[in-house]
Amino acid sequence: MDNRSDGSAPMDARAREAAMLARCVEAARSDDMVAQNAREANVFCVAAAVIRTRFPLESKNLLAAGTHYFEHHPADRLHPSEVVVRGWIFGFPRLRDMLTRLLVYGVRLDA
Repeated sequence: MDNRSDGSAPMDARAREAAMLARCVEAARSDDMVAQNAREANVFCVAAAVIRTRFPLESKNLLAAGTHYFEHHPADRLHPSEVVVRGWIFGFPRLRDMLTRLLVYGVRLDA
């Protein structure tokens, strides 16, 4: 169940994934973005790790966006496996593949 305080309809898993991937791409391409919440911060840090080899600059930007959030909320940092357990990402390979496609082609190509 997705209890949204803004009155909008709950998002299904694919829509949540698409929204999170869009935020990851936005953070990857910005050198001054900060995660808005613990979910984003944890996903950004995991995303940074899975794309580091192929996209070092984008990885650095994602890590900075997540790390800045944790400077103010250190208790919110989770082990990467917990990010999967909570359903914030479907898995490390899928996150890497989807982000790679978005960063290279600029469009989402479902796997």
